[in-house]
Amino acid sequence: MISSIPKWMITLFGNKLSPNVTVIEITFLSLQIKKIRFQGDISEWDFSIGYASVIRVSETEFRNYTVAYHNKENGVFDIIFHIHGNGVGSKFIESLKVSDKLFISPPRGKKLYEQNEQQQSFLAMKPH
Repeated sequence: MISSIPKWMITLFGNKLSPNVTVIEITFLSLQIKKIRFQGDISEWDFSIGYASVIRVSETEFRNYTVAYHNKENGVFDIIFHIHGNGVGSKFIESLKVSDKLFISPPRGKKLYEQNEQQQSFLAMKPH
């Protein structure tokens, strides 16, 4: 997913990028680690291990984050954020407060985890 989209292109998406979740709880796990619980209609979302959701962090900027916990029955999910203050995503997440509404996409990605496999290895590499 590209992290920035021209404003004219966002206009084409219309209401698809309008706020769809609400911040209902914020917990600081440390000074730089913030857990936020969101609530919304997540009944159709697929929460596969390793999938990422896109969060609209400004008028034209988007960032990917991974859901750490979800409960479809109650329509809630948690994301744990590292607040480093160096970028638009970090600054946006740092500013969120309970009752704020924002856009978060359903999780998506490549299915890597196979539940029936006894042994699996994952290697995360940072692109150069």
